[in-house]
Amino acid sequence: MNAGMAAARGTYVGIVEPDDWVEPDMFSTLLRLAEESGADIAKADYCGEKELKSRPGRKYADIVEGRVFAPTELPQFLLGSPAIWSGIYRREWLIERGIRFSETPRASFQDLGFGMRTWALANRIVITPRSLYHYREDNPNSSVRRMEEGAWAVVREVELQQDLFDSIPAEDRVRRSLLLRRVFHSFQADYRKRISETLPDYLTSCSELMQRLCPLEELVPSCFRKREWHDVQLLYRRPLDYPYLRKGGTSTMQRIFSIRKEGGKRCLRLFGMRFTLPSN
Repeated sequence: MNAGMAAARGTYVGIVEPDDWVEPDMFSTLLRLAEESGADIAKADYCGEKELKSRPGRKYADIVEGRVFAPTELPQFLLGSPAIWSGIYRREWLIERGIRFSETPRASFQDLGFGMRTWALANRIVITPRSLYHYREDNPNSSVRRMEEGAWAVVREVELQQDLFDSIPAEDRVRRSLLLRRVFHSFQADYRKRISETLPDYLTSCSELMQRLCPLEELVPSCFRKREWHDVQLLYRRPLDYPYLRKGGTSTMQRIFSIRKEGGKRCLRLFGMRFTLPSN
């Protein structure tokens, strides 16, 4: 992708992954919105494609097509999947800001850093709520399916964003907090499925890295949901207790008792204790 952007000569750059596809009018729609608004990024929603079923996105469902935003007005642009491929980017702006993909091994999670940088450094973003991109979610060779290696790849990619956090003025606490919220979402997403024996090391590394990126006392609590803010503080201060005391996405009963896959194995968690179950 870096080679493609370097070779590009157009006004805008778009990205399509090889196992995905787009609606015939996607790029004409985004081009029209970008030219009318003068935005750095024109963005559409996308459909998740899995087992011949299409699931239209709802990320921008409440947004009127053509509305222009500053990044901090639109945190949902950053949260969830980066979906970097459902937009176009003004090429001169990418060059001016030095925005490229991290050239790390095996193409794992570089879209995370690219998504964070484009959001944090844009002046204007224009949106269409239409799902114009079709993202295949059941590719068995996808980097997100590489279990434990995938989780550590997220940590390595986030480590490369230290300069991005350093470039944002300390007084811009909202932007820094929203970026940290994105980092937190990346660390917590499916971590149980990816990590087994190295879970303590993983949680400790996540905690230390978040502290380096942005100290807890500099975060703005209102940038987080209530349960989310509880979990963020927990991961900062008591990372090893995070699996047992977190509130987001789990009920009280689930925190007491659950059976799920962790590191590819079926595990029983009971009152904070973990037991590996037979595979059959």
